[in-house]
Amino acid sequence: MPVLFALQTAFSLWMLYDAIRRDAFYYWFVIILIPFGEWVYFFAVKLPELRSSGFVAAMLYRPPSVEQLRREYRHTPSTENRMKLAQRLLDKGETREAADLFSELLGSDPDDREALWGYARACAAENQPDLELRALERLHGLEPGYADYEPCYDLCTRYWDSDRRDEAIAILKAACKKTQRLGPRVSLAGSLMGQGRHPEALELLRDGLDIYRGSPRFVRHADRRLARKARELVRFCERQAR
Repeated sequence: MPVLFALQTAFSLWMLYDAIRRDAFYYWFVIILIPFGEWVYFFAVKLPELRSSGFVAAMLYRPPSVEQLRREYRHTPSTENRMKLAQRLLDKGETREAADLFSELLGSDPDDREALWGYARACAAENQPDLELRALERLHGLEPGYADYEPCYDLCTRYWDSDRRDEAIAILKAACKKTQRLGPRVSLAGSLMGQGRHPEALELLRDGLDIYRGSPRFVRHADRRLARKARELVRFCERQAR
């Protein structure tokens, strides 16, 4: 019973926090605080949001096995089935075979963004930095913001590790001009801090957090961890400035 009571209390607090976060109408707070009212709020407000975001479907979804995808690819060796198998192999850590399949896909279409990104990650896992770098550079040239700038960050990391730091910073500065999201700013601030340029990093982070506070709710939700990281970096830069 104590465990059930603790779980019920935690659930009620979660619903109350959610209502506060979304600035819900006052009557929802009254409903949540009455017995079983938190369940009314969950089914009326929270569950529809989870469904619309794909959270429920993601929780219930089970990806096909590698064996199943192999069978499908043998029976129908299409580009789509080859991509599915390559991605699943990459997810399962079978990176050598995944790299081969991504390479075959790129042989048919050298500008396939998904194949380039998959090939770069597979090469990274196989400790083939030169091949990874070429794939990342080509992908960046085609679409710098692909996959929410993740390949861009990996490219900058490779440049940084190869003592091409000015190039890495130039790429991140260009990304900051193209998007209002926090990611490029946090990455650029980290790079500037690595060069001891804390005042520049501090200004960049403060500007990014100011933009973040005025962003739509879904953006604030998506970037909440980055915002936390940005605040930590701001505090560090402020300490360095004293």
